[in-house]
Amino acid sequence: MDWAFATRFQADRDLVVMDGMRTVPIDPSLMGSRVGAKAGFDLTWPPGAASRLEMRVPEPPRLDGKRFPSIEAALADGPKFFEELMGAVGSRDGREIVRELEALRAKITLDRDADGRYLIKSQ
Repeated sequence: MDWAFATRFQADRDLVVMDGMRTVPIDPSLMGSRVGAKAGFDLTWPPGAASRLEMRVPEPPRLDGKRFPSIEAALADGPKFFEELMGAVGSRDGREIVRELEALRAKITLDRDADGRYLIKSQ
């Protein structure tokens, strides 16, 4: 069902809400009432729609650019956005970038420029 929500559901077109519906009396949100609202989700495709859809898994983003042995070396080359730092050292998810930036903050003065790029601040 989660997959169908993620790939077929548009709230403005596929959500149905009805009030005045019989409910289970143990529902505490009813505050003693025996009727309430129900929601329905149309997760179906129209007949024949599946054959018109191209199903493919998107490629992950490719981070091209110069490679460096470390974040410090990449920043010595000039200001970089976080995703450029990821590409500079070949990171897949950025976790080690965060750790290395924290270690660099204790060693050198890091800053961000007006565009949000990381840089080594001149002393």
